[in-house]
Amino acid sequence: MDSLDKFIKSVAWKFPKGYPDINDPKDKTMLLALFEAYTGEKQVLKEPEQKKLPLEDATRVLFELEEQIMLGNIPIELLQQVVETAYNQTWSSDTIEQ
Repeated sequence: MDSLDKFIKSVAWKFPKGYPDINDPKDKTMLLALFEAYTGEKQVLKEPEQKKLPLEDATRVLFELEEQIMLGNIPIELLQQVVETAYNQTWSSDTIEQ
């Protein structure tokens, strides 16, 4: 067991789930604060940089997507998944005209 494992096991009881969930912003903040207190050093986690599609390519992809939607080549379930992922909200097929 390495030092990081020992540290996490020693503080796990302080978290609501019994372990730090790094996907939970509150747990992430608390874990960093505990680690800073333990090490005496401020830690900074950098979020991975998202790659951006050049505007020209993004525009081309959107036009191609629009064309495929208009032709009925994209299932409504796939569109629903895309919207839910992009906007973090749910919707039903009644939301759009079919």
